[in-house]
Amino acid sequence: MRPLPERGFTLVELLVVIAIIGALAALLLPAVQSARESARRTGCANNMHQLAIAIQLHLEAEQHFPHSWPNGVTSIVWGRSLLPYLEDGALEQQWDDSIDMLEGVNLQVLAQPIAAHKCPTAPSRPTYDYTYRGSVRTYGTSDYKGVEGVLADDPIFARWARKNWVPGVIGREKVRLSQVTDGMSNTVTIVESVGDTSLYGPGSTKVGEIWWHTDGAWAGRNLAGLSPTQHGKRFGIPACSINCTNQYDSPPYSFHPGGAHVMVCDGSAHFLNEQIDVFVLGCLFSYDDGEATQAW
Repeated sequence: MRPLPERGFTLVELLVVIAIIGALAALLLPAVQSARESARRTGCANNMHQLAIAIQLHLEAEQHFPHSWPNGVTSIVWGRSLLPYLEDGALEQQWDDSIDMLEGVNLQVLAQPIAAHKCPTAPSRPTYDYTYRGSVRTYGTSDYKGVEGVLADDPIFARWARKNWVPGVIGREKVRLSQVTDGMSNTVTIVESVGDTSLYGPGSTKVGEIWWHTDGAWAGRNLAGLSPTQHGKRFGIPACSINCTNQYDSPPYSFHPGGAHVMVCDGSAHFLNEQIDVFVLGCLFSYDDGEATQAW
């Protein structure tokens, strides 16, 4: 009796198995990536929520929202004002108010990354180096900005009484809770504006470099504003509102698909669709425009 030959894979069978594995990977990979982004997006909202809680605590303690650069005083910035309410106050305990923010022990504090200031999706570093007056200094970065206001000289805002600058809650002035007449749930305090030391345009395309105090150091001025025609014309986009650029005083910008997170005065997080109406976003960026923004 002749022994049966040993059975093995033929080349065709091996290729079929490889093709099946490849097809399964192609089907599963988007789902895995989607799940990971969903987790990162949740983490981003949670980090912003920590900042929102810190803003609420500051509001209770000081009776006004944190502000930045009043009368050009660069040592007063909203990120610094929140230190007592973040990281268990550890960085606040190290801070020395008797010296300039760019001197001594304060430089060591500025170099510390703060987890609540970082978006897990953003391709950014926790710190970066900046040359100032001939020396290299390290700064902790932030992917979030306080809302400074709206440049309302655009026809989109024609029905507003004020035609120039309409302030937001985190600008140069001390805004008290009683001034937020549009409602806590209809007024944005902080937004995503990621990218740190790089300037990004539509579709997350890197287009240049920007300064440390405008791009995202948590101890920088770090403010966001809305000027639809200005930002739209820069990138050839009419009335751009979200994800047009992460430049200083720009609207929200994120690397999440389809939009960006914002926090409102009542401490809740919202994900704004990048197709949101520019006028609606302008209403959310101001605190006393008198407009109803129920559906957003």
